[in-house]
Formats: sequence, C-alpha cells, structure tokens
Amino acid sequence: MPQLHKEAVRHLFDGLALEYAGGRERQLSFRAQKHVVLQMLRNADGRILDVGCGPAVLESDLLRRGLEVVGIDVSLEMLRYGLNRLAGSPYRARCRLLPGDVEALQFADGEFDAVVCMGVLEFLPRYTRALREIGRVLRPRGIAVFSVPNRLSLYHLSLAAVRAGKRLLGRPAPSFIPNRCMPFLLLAQLMREGFQVLESQRCGAQYIVKVRKAPS
Repeated sequence: MPQLHKEAVRHLFDGLALEYAGGRERQLSFRAQKHVVLQMLRNADGRILDVGCGPAVLESDLLRRGLEVVGIDVSLEMLRYGLNRLAGSPYRARCRLLPGDVEALQFADGEFDAVVCMGVLEFLPRYTRALREIGRVLRPRGIAVFSVPNRLSLYHLSLAAVRAGKRLLGRPAPSFIPNRCMPFLLLAQLMREGFQVLESQRCGAQYIVKVRKAPS
C-alpha cells in the first residue's frame, strides 16, 4: 500500500477512536458481526492475532476463552483506548496491543494458532500482501476469520448508486472509499493463497469467512 494511503488510513482511525471506544459495541450491526466472528473462532486455542484490533473490542471475549491475544492496529489512538479498556482486566497479562501493519507483520513464521481480521481488508487497495502475511504468521492448519463489506449487499449496491448519481450531477462524492469485496472473488483469492475455506456467512452488509491454512 502506498505510504500516503497508509497515512490517510491512520489519520482516519485516529479521528474515529473516541467514537469506536464509546459506542462501537452498542451498534446492532457490529454486535451481530462480532457474534458470528466469535462463533467461527469457537474452537480456537493457543495464540491469536487480532489484526485491526481498534479499541480492543474483541479482546475480553478472547481472553475469557483462555487464549493468548496479540492485537495490532495502525492507529495509536485506537491502541490507547484499547489499553485503557484492558487496564483492569484480570487477564491483562495474556494480552499485548501493538502498532502494526498487516502488510508487514513483525512476527515469526507460524507464530499464531489463529488470526481474526475485522474491518481491515477494505482499506487496502489490494488484498494480496495482507493475505500472504497472515498466511505466513499462521501455523499449518491454523484458522483465520475475515470480515469485509460485501459489495453485493443491498446496502452497498444502493450506496454505490448514490455515489454514481452524485458524480453524474457534478456533486462531490467521498474521496476515501473502502475497497468492498465481491465474495466469490475473495474466496478465489484465499484459495490461491493456500487457504481452505471452511465456512462463510453474510451478516447484514458484511461478508464473514473462516479459512484454514493448508498443511505444509
């Protein structure tokens, strides 16, 4: 990803940190996504990497399951709120929150038993480097769960129509538009990168997929 794009993403989420920390978990859409993601991770054990952890909205649930958790985010403000959230947790010793870039993960090959990646891929121009890095840090037969906006959902189809209409009328449209996925294209790319698709589910305007890294 170009550095200027990364800086734009970092700036965006620094500005959203307070909103995410204060109300993200009360949003019905996010609660539904979180429920599906946690269900897909129901058999995960050992060490899990939370890519794009934000203000640590998954960490408490993962820690209560006995997992060792490492969360990374590009936004230092998100991490600050996450650290504050976990400050009083009895499981704090099993969790680290660090700045990190999904396209250049600072972890050893096969270091994690599972990876969760919610709300990250759509901010990348292309998924290839991120998927390869996630595959690299996963152990053979390790599990990964991805949540991405579904371009084919009614919500995103209508949003695309509104943006197109604004452009035709000469009105400004948002310049920083996430890279929403087409599920069948994402599935094909995951398989090309050596993942086996285990299950997938549409959840409102999101598409959530669970994969396993192929054995070496």
